[in-house]
Parts: sequence; structure tokens; C-alpha cells
Amino acid sequence: MLSLRLVRRRAVNRVAAAFHSKPPPTSAENAALLRDLETALKTDPEAAQRLSTLLSPSTTRNLSRALNSVRKSPPATETAPATAVVTPPTTQELKMVALQMGLPFIGFGFVDNFIMIIAGDYIDLTLGVSLGISSMAAAGIGNTISDIAGLGLGNVVEDFCARLGLPVPALTSEQMLLKSTRLAKVTGSSIGVTIGCLLGMVPLLFLETRPKNDNPAPSKTSDSNESFRSPHMNDMALTKMASPAIASSVARSVLQWFESNSQCRKKIPPSEWTVLAGIVLRSPSLSDAGPSDKFRVLTAATGNKCLGRRDLNADGLVVNDCHAEVLARRAFLRYLYAEALFWQENGLESSEQSIFERHATSHRLVLKPQHSLHLFISEAPCGDAAIYELRQDIVDELVQQREAKTGQADQRERSELRLTGAKAHNKRSRDVDDQKDHATPLDKKFAQAVGIARVKSGRSDLPPEKQTLSMSCSDKLASKNKHSNELCVHD
Repeated sequence: MLSLRLVRRRAVNRVAAAFHSKPPPTSAENAALLRDLETALKTDPEAAQRLSTLLSPSTTRNLSRALNSVRKSPPATETAPATAVVTPPTTQELKMVALQMGLPFIGFGFVDNFIMIIAGDYIDLTLGVSLGISSMAAAGIGNTISDIAGLGLGNVVEDFCARLGLPVPALTSEQMLLKSTRLAKVTGSSIGVTIGCLLGMVPLLFLETRPKNDNPAPSKTSDSNESFRSPHMNDMALTKMASPAIASSVARSVLQWFESNSQCRKKIPPSEWTVLAGIVLRSPSLSDAGPSDKFRVLTAATGNKCLGRRDLNADGLVVNDCHAEVLARRAFLRYLYAEALFWQENGLESSEQSIFERHATSHRLVLKPQHSLHLFISEAPCGDAAIYELRQDIVDELVQQREAKTGQADQRERSELRLTGAKAHNKRSRDVDDQKDHATPLDKKFAQAVGIARVKSGRSDLPPEKQTLSMSCSDKLASKNKHSNELCVHD
């Protein structure tokens, strides 16, 4: 009894090894192994249990089909000679081989592309914006995540395809090695992975399309690598009917706030500087010395360069205009939205902490009495506001600096105006008869023309795609002052 059980276990081990060994045995050996296995399974239940632990579910199903095929064929009496001609598989059998190989690859291609697109898009929207990586880098990271996920989902796809119950071609090991069979396997795999990859691109139908932008997104906050210092800094505030005392207090409050809150490295004037802007609230205050004014900085920002027309972005992920006064105004709008939301969520009729109160008749939020808002900018806004007269001592100092730098006397015409760097926007000359004036560049011809729309300053030798389309800060502030009551600004 012990020897019979040992023989049965050896038969089970031989069959399991035959199904896992490479290269596969011949058809006669396979038939003999399958018959030994059937006999062992009928006489010993322990052998069946041992076999179930050695084989995967898909291999067990294939083994069942192979046993059914062997039962229908007579047992082989002798081994075919090694030089026997192998019968090529039929067209139907080759189609079955291609189907067996292609179906799992449909799942592999679908899972790979689906995960890569979803992960790559999410990384592009998060790390791509915060770290400034390109879309191709985000796609590469997404592909890495997809490959890792494919390692765990491979067995799931194979088991799912095995449960479909597709017909298995009854081919011998010699037939599986034929060129036609191998070509059918490669063709089926290629077609399957192509179909799977196309199906895996379904998320593209639901993702928003965005223009190509491989440049780092500029920060919406103050530039932490720049400090505040201007070579021509005057403590001036752009306020509505503001007295010099109020203007000085507004400027002082913004500068003190910057010195106490900025974490950036201080730069060395006059070669290193940036523009600082802030919006300040002036409110009445009572003290032992009597009534006085209290100044509180609501928003502040330092300036940065503007994006060129090639890098413009319309989905809200990139700030196109990064000049200080524009960033300060954007932050002030957010402050107003937060105040309105605070009143709405709490259903208040009055609030001591808020700078607003409800109007007696319209019940809308209005600024409290004796409160005012003031805009401070360390430099004149680009555009028309940047054209002003220079004192003679400043002109002489600029000429001396130029002569010291070049080492020769400056023979150029001296200008007593502080020239604006902003460019005339779509301005065309009407004097076609004056050849000299017609040959003058537009930026130079209309440099001192007041009242025309201008774009931001920038180098004239830059290619068109890198030149900015943002209007000058003078035009923007004038427009907001004319058409909006959010902030009244005057010189």
C-alpha cells in the first residue's frame, strides 16, 4: 500500500513538473503523464489535493481540458520518430492561439495606459505647478506608477481571462514551436496590446485640455528671493486726497510690515532691488493723547517679471501679470471675498472686527465711516505714471555714472524726463510724408505721448513670443479707478 501511494505521488509530481518545465515534453510523453495522473487521482484523494496546491487555477482548468482531449484519443503505443514531419496547425487553430495570447494583452494595455494617464495628469496639476516640472516629466512619473501597478494586476488579468472559458487549441509541443504558431502568438499579442492601449485612453475624453506650458509657474505670493530697496525710492502713497502726513504714515506702515514679516535675503542697493506695493486701511483710534489715525496693512506683495505671450495660461493656474501693485490688488480682492463670506455665513447685522457695516436702506456692505483705503507703491507704476521730470542734480549724477562706466565723455542728448519703459500698444504713425519720422521705431516715437494704451516694459530685442501682452499698471489702475469702486487711487 505504501509503495502504491508512493508511485501515485511520483506520478503527480511528474505531471506538475511537466506542466512547469521548459522546454515542454513531447506529445507522447504528455499523453502518458496525463493517463498516469488520471489513474492516480481516481485511486488516491490525497494526490488530487496535493495537485491542487501545486497548480494555479488557470493551469488547473487547462489541465482539465487536456484530460478530456486525451480520453477521446487512443493511447500511443510507440513514440514517433524524431525525424517525423510535424503537421502544421490549421487556420482555425492559429486563430485560437492568437485569441488566447491577445486577450490578456488587451487587459494589460488598458490597465497600463489608464493608470498612466490618470496619474500623469494628477501629477502635472500638482507637482507640475508647485515644482515646475514639465508635462513629459509628469508623464514619466505616471508611467512608473502604471508599471508598478501592472506587477500586482498581472495575475488578476490572467485569472479573469482564464475564467472566460475560451477554447484551447489541441496542439502538440512541436506544433507550438512552428514558425506559423509563433507568428500567430506575436500577432495576437500585438493586436491585443494595441486595442488595450486605445481603450485605456478613455480618460482623455473627460480631462480638460490645457495649452502646452513647460515653463515653471510663477508664485502668486511675494518673491522670497528678493528684498525691498529702490534706488529712486520715495515714500509716496497713491491715495485719494491724501495729505503728506497720511501718505508718509501709509508708506511707513507698509515698510515696517515688510521688514518685520519678510523672510527673504536682503539685497544690496542700488544694483539689487524690487518693487513693493501694499493696501493699507486707515481707521480712527482713541488714545490718551487724543484722537489719532491707526494704519493696518491688509495686503502686500513684491514684484516679479510678467509672462510672455507664449506662456499665457487661461485656466487660472498661472498668474500672467506679476507686478507688485497687480498682485497686491489680487490679494485685496481675496480679502474682500473673505469679508463678504464671513458676513453671509454668520448672518451678522454688525461686527466690531470687520471694516464694513450694513447700509441703513440697501443693507449692502459699505466701508465704515472715517475709514479709508490707501495704495502704496515704492515705484511709479509702469506706463504714463512713470513719465515725470527729473531734477537737474539727478540728471548730472546719471551722466557722471555713464561717463565713469564708459570711460569717455557722454555726447548724447540729455533728457530731463524720466522715460517710461512701457511700449505703445498697436500705435501706428499717421505722418507718412515725413521719412525720418516714419523710420523712427514706434516705441521711441510715442515714448512721451500721453494718453495711449501701453503694455508692460521689456527688452525690445526679445522675440515676439516672449514679449508680454499685459497692459501697463498705469492703464490698469486708471481703469479700475474709473469703472470700479473697489479702490480709489489718485496721485
